[in-house]
Amino acid sequence: MSEISSNMNQAIKRLGQNLRAVRESGKRSQEDVASAAKIGRSTLLHVESGKGASLSKIMAIAHVLGADIVLACPESAQAVRRLARLEQGAKVQLAREAHLRLAVLMLGDAVAGKPLIDDARKTVSVWRANKSCSPFYIESWEALLKGSVKEVGKSLGAIDERWSNALLQNTPFSSALFTDRKDHARATR
Repeated sequence: MSEISSNMNQAIKRLGQNLRAVRESGKRSQEDVASAAKIGRSTLLHVESGKGASLSKIMAIAHVLGADIVLACPESAQAVRRLARLEQGAKVQLAREAHLRLAVLMLGDAVAGKPLIDDARKTVSVWRANKSCSPFYIESWEALLKGSVKEVGKSLGAIDERWSNALLQNTPFSSALFTDRKDHARATR
């Protein structure tokens, strides 16, 4: 048996197991699913046991179960990875832009910036006390938050490649940067 045939057989077996698991988790009988998919119960048994069937019958079963079947090839897997990298880059860019907006606020209005910095310092202190963040990030944020409002604003405005993505996403300014929790979730996922 060739490697391609072996891989295909394994994929068909996994597909059958997955469809059976979906059917069972939905507490549906083989008769019910087969009838709704307009196939014989023996065909459903063949699919669930990994012996396969025509693609149209497999798709009918998946439709009845509300399951998606994704056919993947190396090119599509690569495209998915490329898309994930692009999405992550966009999230990092959002976080950088949010920090830059905060820097502009601090540089333009020290009175408005002071409580934001005080809150950020408290957050970093909690991180340190609870050991809830990496020492690298705690020390980095502590160093950045030293000084006057204008100095902190300048440091935030000097965000460059030396800042790791996680430092921007693990920010003590979350409440100031993202007034809408959905914005924060989008930028940090």
